[in-house]
Amino acid sequence: MGVLQCAWMEILILGIVYRSLPYEEELVYAEDYIMDEEHSRLTGLLDLYAAILQLVRKYKKLRVEKEEFVTLKAIALANSGKQTHRDLDQQRFCIARNVTSKQHQLNLGGTRVIREAQ
Repeated sequence: MGVLQCAWMEILILGIVYRSLPYEEELVYAEDYIMDEEHSRLTGLLDLYAAILQLVRKYKKLRVEKEEFVTLKAIALANSGKQTHRDLDQQRFCIARNVTSKQHQLNLGGTRVIREAQ
């Protein structure tokens, strides 16, 4: 279950892309739910529409077959939950930045107290 929780978004998007291949400028979220640009704008999903449509165009150009989509889903599942060195570096950077920020806030807070007491 944990593997699926990590990869569900990628798998869902790949499904939308695959179902949308036969259509022009429309995304097929489900058999009975197709959205165009205007509908996406009205529902506040224009950014998502643009991002997924870009993938659809790219996969159309590459002529990706059904078997390749299944393979992409398998890769998404196999890679889910794995952290890359880049992810770890970014995580370490964020932690270091937060620690530095907290130290800076504490130093400023201590300085203010001393100044107010004088």
